[in-house]
Formats: sequence, C-alpha cells, structure tokens
Amino acid sequence: MTSSRNLAGSDPVAVTRSGWAPKGQIRCQPGAVAGRSLLNPESRCRLASPGWRQGTFGRVSKGGKQRQAARSAQPKPAKQRQPDRTAQRRAAQQKQAERAAQRKAERERIKRRQRFRRYGIIALIVVLLAGAITAAIILDRREANRIEGLQSFSSLSRDHVEETVDYDQSPPVGGAHSATAMTCGVYTEPIPEENAVHSLEHGAVWITYRPDLPETEVAALESFVQAQSPADQDYILLSPYEGNAGPVVASAWGRQVVLAGSSDPRLEQFTDSFIRGSQAPEAGAGCEGITMNE
Repeated sequence: MTSSRNLAGSDPVAVTRSGWAPKGQIRCQPGAVAGRSLLNPESRCRLASPGWRQGTFGRVSKGGKQRQAARSAQPKPAKQRQPDRTAQRRAAQQKQAERAAQRKAERERIKRRQRFRRYGIIALIVVLLAGAITAAIILDRREANRIEGLQSFSSLSRDHVEETVDYDQSPPVGGAHSATAMTCGVYTEPIPEENAVHSLEHGAVWITYRPDLPETEVAALESFVQAQSPADQDYILLSPYEGNAGPVVASAWGRQVVLAGSSDPRLEQFTDSFIRGSQAPEAGAGCEGITMNE
C-alpha cells in the first residue's frame, strides 16, 4: 500500500491496489487488504469472503449477495448415517448362535441314527438267536416225533440226595440223584443209577443193555459209541443194566426208547436228537465225576 493524503474539498481517502477511492466507496479486490487511512484510522478494508466487498462500514456488493444466496439455496449434503455397531454385533452373534444350533442339531441327528443302528443290530441278533433256538426246538421235536416208541416223562425231581433212590423207570430217566455225576464213557459193569441220572441232567445219553446180551451185540454198541464225534463221546454212557426194559434201551433226561438191538436205527436218531439237548435242565455242563474200573 502507498501513503494517503487529504485533498481540499474531498473526503478522506484510502489508497488500495485498485487506486484512489472515497472513503465511503473503499473496495478491495479478492485477496487485497487495505490498511488505515492517514486521515481516518478507523477506516479499513479487509476481505471476509470471495468477491468484491466494501470496507467495515460498507455493504456487500450485489454480486456478493447473489453468490451468498446461491450458496444458501444449495441443499446441504445429507450426513451419512454411521452404521450401528451394536446392531451389527447382535446380528453377528445371532448368526453364530444359529450356526451353533444347526451344528448341534446335526450332531443329535447323527447320534440318533447311530443309536437306531445299534438297536437295530441288537434287535436283529436277538431275533436271529430266538429264531435259531426256536428252529432247534422244532427240529428236536420233529426228530423226536419221528422216533417210534419214544416215551416222554415230565415233573422230574432234581434234588440232590445221598441215599439210594427207587426210580419208576428202568433204567431211570430223571428224578432225585447224587450230587456227583458219572464220568461219561463205556463201562462193562453196572454203574450207580443216582450218579448216571446226574449225567443225564447235564445232557448225556445213557445206553443200557441186558447183561445177557450177546457179545457181538455189545461190541456193536461199543463201536457205535466210538464212531461218534469226540464231543458227543464225552456225553454218552454205555453200561449193562439189570432189569433193562428191553435188549437195548436209550435214555436221556425225560426221554426213553426201547430198542430191539444194536442195529436198531432208532438208536442213532435218539442220540442225535437228545445228546446235550434242550430237554436237559443243565445241558452242556460237564459230564465228569466218579468213574469205575472196567
């Protein structure tokens, strides 16, 4: 800025970059700042906004008013709404909870399928076992029904006694008996009835013959026993018996058939049907106990 001076007959003036101007008409270009005049220190001109403006005591130019009005009329940009962090966290937690519930439900479905599979296998095994047992019983009964002359006895005592027992059948097929079984095998002498009955309780078959049976017949009976499997031989008794109901008699617990001799086909049928059969109360228990010298 240059210096100011007082001219005669004129108002105090201020010099700006735009030149001399009366005090009341002091103007400033954009970016220009006028200092105080020498005559009136109160006069000044400062730029407060873009465009031409008057000094401290002047008014805004017409163009400036229009620009201000245009700026005021422009809609202010809407403030962007900040995302709700709490709602986002809640939504994420809800999704996690839903996924966890789905995983838990899937695990429960898998466990149920596994349980059903196990129960199904167990039920199938039970059904198969029951069917096998039933089939075995039916086959035993059918086989027994095919044995001509087969006798059956029920309500037989299983008490253990020490004294001699008077049995209703000869030889006996069950009833009170000794606490010690007779070791299964071939005997050439009569064996104690009470011990033999205990062996019948364990599923043994007792083949008896009259003491006067021809030796060839006795030898044939011994050959029959030896021809059986080792497992079956462990459950067969062969011995002479005084008072035998016939030449040869085959007995099991509650079952008996009188045979014509060693070659009678019913002997093999009887043995196959009742050795360790279901008619014996303790089928499969050991056929071991006392023994006798042959």
